[in-house]
Amino acid sequence: MSAAELRDERFCRCCQPLSERDRGRLKSLVENELYCDTVEYMLKHNVKLEQRLSVIMKNHRQGIPDDSVSTEKECWNSMEKTMA
Repeated sequence: MSAAELRDERFCRCCQPLSERDRGRLKSLVENELYCDTVEYMLKHNVKLEQRLSVIMKNHRQGIPDDSVSTEKECWNSMEKTMA
């Protein structure tokens, strides 16, 4: 997951607010150069995006059936409409 994906209008509808636990974990990663841009964006904008959504998109493109929970399916359907 990258800051670009978090900003992407196809994904932003699926973003969730950070919990206090999320914030604590992210603050421990902000010093890591590999993650700092994404983590800073997440903290600044109070958002997270479940990695599972990336898997759903990848599987969909490859024609692999999806067995995810309904919330993820609803989010995917929303993204799919945006991409059409």
